[in-house]
Amino acid sequence: MAHPPCQRWCRFAKGVEKVHGYRVGDDGGCFAAALEAVRAYGGVLEHPAGSLAWDRYDLPKPASSSGWTYSLLDGGEAASCYVEQGRYGHPMRKATWLYAYGTELPALRWGRRLDAERGEFKWGSRLYKPAQDRDRPRVDGMHNVTPAAFRDALLEMARSC
Repeated sequence: MAHPPCQRWCRFAKGVEKVHGYRVGDDGGCFAAALEAVRAYGGVLEHPAGSLAWDRYDLPKPASSSGWTYSLLDGGEAASCYVEQGRYGHPMRKATWLYAYGTELPALRWGRRLDAERGEFKWGSRLYKPAQDRDRPRVDGMHNVTPAAFRDALLEMARSC
């Protein structure tokens, strides 16, 4: 299982580069090394949905939020998917892309999370929350946290290589 740093690759990386000068993709080779290890030994690589690394390394982008997208690249052993960590207990949706190679591809908790018990539902293209902002759970400092259930699912994939 590989989880290279995402700050230089996330969808906000271009804005960070403009404001702070940190170059997009300047992670000291961490992503490249993680990808090489997954391709050499099998396993799964996790990154934020929309990661700019997918374009840089020509990885297959997930086609939907309801299963694995298989790729003919990498000898036909590669697949990708979209998962929201909120479906595994994270207080945010935390949209994630997975790249898997040479491992069993399990059914994960697919789909976009709408939490009925928190009073959320779709209204057109916007998410409507009738509860006041003060009633929402705080997510400060939770952006880099992975729920234990999601971690365990990824470890199980890595062990199946």
